Formats: sequence, C-alpha cells, structure tokens
Amino acid sequence: MSEPDDHYGQRPILKPKEIDLVALVFRFEQAALDRRLRACRIIATANVLDVASLNDAELDQALSAAAQAHAEVERAELCEAVVDNLRLKAFSERDYARRERVA
Repeated sequence: MSEPDDHYGQRPILKPKEIDLVALVFRFEQAALDRRLRACRIIATANVLDVASLNDAELDQALSAAAQAHAEVERAELCEAVVDNLRLKAFSERDYARRERVA
C-alpha cells in the first residue's frame, strides 16, 4: 500500500500579518486621550454639583456617572501603559533592524 499524502485535507499555514506598531500606538493614544478627557469633564462637573438639591434618582445617576468616570480614568491609564510598551517594542525592532543592516 502507498503512504497517504500528509498534506491532503490540511489547511495551509498562513503567515501572520505584520502589525504596524506606529499605527497601533496612535490608536491607543487616541483611546486614552478620549477616555481621559471625557472622564475629567464628568468628574469636574461632579465636583461642583450641589447634591443637596438633587432627589434620590438624580443623586444615584450622578454618583453612577462619577464612578464610571473614575473607572474610565483607570482604563485611560491602562491604554497609556500599553502605548509605552508598544513604543518600546517599536523602538527595539527599528534599532535591531538598523543594527542588522550595518552588520
């Protein structure tokens, strides 16, 4: 008997698409900035809000918005940390490629 073809019925191995780190950094920077600006506006508004004039439903809504804004600040900080790591990776890759060309 003949050996079965090893490649029959198998999917070809796809080459992973190269990621444009500079574009990815830009998107994360925009996400962080958007989240931080929106959250800071909500927090600034909450700081000057006269809670004594609010009924229970309005107070609950205001407190919920303030809590969500603080969570958005944390998400913005996470995005900023990702930006820092991606920038370092992009720099390392460019530096490595430059050294390879020189050598």
